[in-house]
Amino acid sequence: MVAWLAKRRGLALGLSFLLLLVGIAGLLRIPIDAVPDVTNNQVQIVTAAPALAAGEVEKTVTLKVERAMAGIPGLREVRSISKLGVSVVTLIFHDEIDIYFARQQVGERLVGVRQEIPASVGRPELGPIATGLGEIYMFELESSTHTPEELRTLMDWRIGPKLRQVPGVIEVVSFGGAVKQYRVTIDPGRLAAHHISLDAVRTALERDNANAGGGTIEKAGEQIALRGVARFTDISQIGDVIVRTEENGTPITVAMLADVDTGAAFRQGAMTKNGKGEIVGGSVLMLKGQNSRDVVARVKEEIKDLNELLPKGVRIRPYLDRAEFIDRTVATVFRNLVEGAAIVTLVLLLTLGSLRAGLLVAGAIPFSLLIAFSGLVATGMSANVMSLGAVDFGIVVEGAVVVVEHALHGAAREHHRLMRRRRIIDACVHAARPVTVAVVIVLLVFLPLASLEDVEGKMFRPVVVSLVFMLAGALFYALVLVPAVAPRLLEGYSSTREPLLVRALRRAYEPALDWVLRWPKIALVLGMAIAAVCIAPAGRIGAEFLPRIFEGAFAIDARRPVSVSVSQAISLSNETEAALLEIPEVEKVISRIGRTEGSIDPAGPESSDVFIILKPRGEWRKGLTPESLIEEMDKKLGPRVPATLHAFSQPIEMRVNDLIAGVKSDVAVKVFGEDIAVMQDVAEKIRRVLSDTPGSADVKMEIPFGMPSFKVTIDRDRASRLGIAPRAVLDAI
Repeated sequence: MVAWLAKRRGLALGLSFLLLLVGIAGLLRIPIDAVPDVTNNQVQIVTAAPALAAGEVEKTVTLKVERAMAGIPGLREVRSISKLGVSVVTLIFHDEIDIYFARQQVGERLVGVRQEIPASVGRPELGPIATGLGEIYMFELESSTHTPEELRTLMDWRIGPKLRQVPGVIEVVSFGGAVKQYRVTIDPGRLAAHHISLDAVRTALERDNANAGGGTIEKAGEQIALRGVARFTDISQIGDVIVRTEENGTPITVAMLADVDTGAAFRQGAMTKNGKGEIVGGSVLMLKGQNSRDVVARVKEEIKDLNELLPKGVRIRPYLDRAEFIDRTVATVFRNLVEGAAIVTLVLLLTLGSLRAGLLVAGAIPFSLLIAFSGLVATGMSANVMSLGAVDFGIVVEGAVVVVEHALHGAAREHHRLMRRRRIIDACVHAARPVTVAVVIVLLVFLPLASLEDVEGKMFRPVVVSLVFMLAGALFYALVLVPAVAPRLLEGYSSTREPLLVRALRRAYEPALDWVLRWPKIALVLGMAIAAVCIAPAGRIGAEFLPRIFEGAFAIDARRPVSVSVSQAISLSNETEAALLEIPEVEKVISRIGRTEGSIDPAGPESSDVFIILKPRGEWRKGLTPESLIEEMDKKLGPRVPATLHAFSQPIEMRVNDLIAGVKSDVAVKVFGEDIAVMQDVAEKIRRVLSDTPGSADVKMEIPFGMPSFKVTIDRDRASRLGIAPRAVLDAI
């Protein structure tokens, strides 16, 4: 086949050109990201139940959802979190299950669950189709003239809906401020004076806040729609609602029984910045499988337009932009690829002794890279630090080196110019078999990595895919393009002398080889001694699943006592931010406390994510590393912020850890059992052991209970003697 294609030079060049076009098309279409998305295949069910405590949420909502989801095809694992006012059930499916099929099955089961859970308790809903890398753009609203409540209203009613229309965006989560409510604050004394129950007030408000349709009226050949409109359009209308009319005709209105106004809704979260108080912001979530850099670009364009339409003095300012991290990572990978290609090309020029031969071999690098790009596009993978950063150009050009060097050797043995071409083609044909075998052996070494599953498979499968397509492209280059081009390109080569570098190495190598052959036993002992010296330190070298990529920002998982209030959490966050800003490398600090309405995060005020935005690396103090900077921050926070545990991580890293294992840490130990008090004692012992383990840092324990509460248990016998229904007591509470 090689000889046949070598004789048909036009066909070989045409095939090569066609593959080159396919590779260029792949380069233009390939999605680019910083790291592979290792998030497992999961569906989340979120239920907001603001009236229930954690134990009631578990019994009333979480257990019913978990039981209903049992037996779904492809379901691998179920985990859940029940907290005050919220239930989050995470269903993890096998990787081969299509996410939309999984959501369809879950949605069908939810129909039955919603019938079991009272509507007054909560309505289970599916979480967004996002992954650990889905939080692509975080921003704040800057304004010196608007209150947090006004900014939150802008966020929920103008900014959020517009950003959700951007292609590739699945959700926009609002943080901070407070949701505006129209409130009717009942005065129990006034109710008692008029002998009116709470239920009567609620019924009146529900009855008088409605619209109705009356069909149509036909008149003069036309039909006219009949509409009854009684929805509240003004706060004064709420107070004018008549609850009851006295016997003398005097109406009792809501305004006579309660105070009607607007105010903040009950909340379990907030957002602060730089120790100066509360702010309002948002986070854009990307649809699973989209190109994050393209989606961020579209979001920025939409925000640019929004900034022109927002009220005067209000501006959207980003504080974490995924595109910046991707660009930094891509620039690093690109620089490494260019440097590696340059070094390989230089070595080829020095060892082959021919500029044309060196450039011919080096051409395998861009050719195989383009083929790898098209392969990644075909398999739905992105170009990232794993799929491209793990490339070894020495392996890629190996086949072309053998073919070209053999061709040079054949050309040097023939003095007649026309016969030299024939010699070059024969040399390429003779080298085809060993080159093919060598490439197949390399592929067999890497292919087992493709069988990895879960996180390991998502991390290392891109390496296998890119390498397989790259080696396939390099083999095609060596066996098709090189034999077609080499006869004309190398026909002028007739030197029989070895390159200067090879001759220099040979002068040093030949005496060493003679000595080894003369004293084989000494050479064997010496070799074993060198091997022992090199192997000995291996036991003391640490091991990691993957080197940590510095994202350019830090994130802290701050944990406080379970009973902490929102206002106290805000105060502690302000102190944390003020302490961190004393470090010169910190540009700004933003904290997201607890959870916001509509969020899939079940955290309460006891937990907050602190985002530390750093200055460019070039502005850091000399010799300062990310690790030493974390140590300095930890020492700052320890004495300044009481009753708070700080675990340092990075924004993407923390999010991925949370979605994969349900915890925002690298390593987690889970305790299972029947008695929660016993489990907590065991967990505390484990925490103490882990804290004393060398190398451990930021060891913390999840506290499952401890939030104080007032519990009112209705005495049904006494209530019945007084003629009071339990529902009325609950209304009063």
